[in-house]
Amino acid sequence: QTIVTPSIAHMFGLKKQIERIRNEGLETRFRRYRDLAEYTRNWAQNKRQIMFSEVGCHSDTVSCIRNAAGWDLDQLGKQLLERGYQFSNGYGKLKSKTFRIPHMGETTIDTLKPYLDLITELV
Repeated sequence: QTIVTPSIAHMFGLKKQIERIRNEGLETRFRRYRDLAEYTRNWAQNKRQIMFSEVGCHSDTVSCIRNAAGWDLDQLGKQLLERGYQFSNGYGKLKSKTFRIPHMGETTIDTLKPYLDLITELV
């Protein structure tokens, strides 16, 4: 018995995601995340942006990028939202100084590349 009413929707969601991970294979999923992270880091470097994290400390699930090129991240976020995309533009002291690109969950190169291409087009 649980001490509170369990969140049944979350339990079913977790079960479904575990099935997806098992079907893909854990090592395959981790490799996909590494490949997408590397693609994102290369994209950022090609756009004159730099990683916020130090070399050797980059995440394979999300890239935090320092806005070295001085893009208008508020405007970029609005334009992306108009096209159905979410965009994370830093928090607190890092707002407009950093942005994050996720590459985890069900993200594939077929979903990441169009997103990064659109950012490239808008800036």
